Amino acid sequence: MFKEICDFLKNNKWYVLLVVVLLGLYFYKFHNGLSANSDDWANFGSYIGGIFAAVTLLSVLHGMQLERKRFNEQKEEFEKEKKEQEEYRRKEEFERTFFMLLEEHNNKLRFLENKENGIDGKSIVDNVYKYLEYHATLKEIRFYLEREYSLYADMNVYFLNLYHILKYIDENSRFNVNNRYSSLLRSFLSRKVLYILAYHLCDRNSDFDNYINYIKKFHFLEHMSIFDLEVGFLKVSSNYREDAIYRFLSGMEVFKKNNYSYLPNSFTDEAKDNCSDWMEYYLESRNKFTLSKNKFKLLTKYNIAKDCVNLKILKQLHSDAFLGNMDYLKLIHFYQEIINE
Repeated sequence: MFKEICDFLKNNKWYVLLVVVLLGLYFYKFHNGLSANSDDWANFGSYIGGIFAAVTLLSVLHGMQLERKRFNEQKEEFEKEKKEQEEYRRKEEFERTFFMLLEEHNNKLRFLENKENGIDGKSIVDNVYKYLEYHATLKEIRFYLEREYSLYADMNVYFLNLYHILKYIDENSRFNVNNRYSSLLRSFLSRKVLYILAYHLCDRNSDFDNYINYIKKFHFLEHMSIFDLEVGFLKVSSNYREDAIYRFLSGMEVFKKNNYSYLPNSFTDEAKDNCSDWMEYYLESRNKFTLSKNKFKLLTKYNIAKDCVNLKILKQLHSDAFLGNMDYLKLIHFYQEIINE
């Protein structure tokens, strides 16, 4: 009972205070108890009536204010829910379209990686990748691979499809939190496809700027094999066989300067000595994490090596495209003098 009284007083404190004030005014007006004069009561009644009328008006205005506040709160809540529902609908629509595009992308990729669709029992991806490995300069590769090699037309179609998916993700970037969808897309690309993609974006005109920016923005080459870049560059520069370079770089075999079995038989002894000098210098420099530009010029077919697709990739594609790739940081530091020239 006492608690109920306390709650009533707490919830109606202003009205209780008003009653107390009015009673106080009454006793202040009639000092000696209740008046017997009807005029006094009439005047006091008019006074009280005026106060209650004012209080009633204030109460009505206060009620209208509260009602307006509740209406605004309900409106804001409704707008918030409407916005959330619209955002949810848009996300569902985005995901539905994205996974439809992803399925189409994977179908194209399976076609490119199917051995039945290439040459000599190899897939289109393997054919193109090998072509990149065995040709020296970017100019030479671009001329023969893209103008004379019909299989690259299929790669072009695939890369155009990939571009449109990246563009769609970028246009809906608010859903791509922590690169969730771009990373999912990237996970389907093999190291060979990533390498071909990096080549595909080198030495292009401004039409490719958006494509290159998407690769940069989504760190799309994070899992690209940088080791393959180094092997490719060294093969062009030193003329050593690829299998030997892999063994030298990985530590599986110790390089011996007088062992020419990994060099072309058609080379003269002087040419073999030059190649051996280059390999020795490169491996020593690699251990010291520094490659001298001047020494590089002396020991290398400089113009050819400078146009090597692997150096072009390192030089032209932004470091953000490789963000998270620790091998990239080592290699870019190693080639810094040559790349920055």
